[in-house]
Amino acid sequence: MKANDLWRYSHLSLAILSSCFILILSLTGAILALEPFFAHASVQQSNADNDLNLEIFIKSSPEQAELFDIRLENNTIIANWTNQNNLTERVYIDPQWNRLGTVSPSNKFFKWVTNFHRS
Repeated sequence: MKANDLWRYSHLSLAILSSCFILILSLTGAILALEPFFAHASVQQSNADNDLNLEIFIKSSPEQAELFDIRLENNTIIANWTNQNNLTERVYIDPQWNRLGTVSPSNKFFKWVTNFHRS
């Protein structure tokens, strides 16, 4: 085997390896780009104003041990608290209908793809 052939095959193998790496990154990136659409579809939206009315929130929330966080995300009021059993809950609140609903946790598939993409 000549030195010229070795040089040529080494460049070919590096090019194939690099293209596989870039292909995997682009596929996982495209999958991760779809994650907000699935996360947005799993949480119901309310017609909440940009100002959170604490009175409506207190009326719609059950007796909770401790309120950690309340925020407005994509026209949805989301609260983090511990319930009577000292379990942490992440719920959305619709102040118009005084309704609570649990926010589904992140999809395990998207968590795995995120870890794979980052590594």
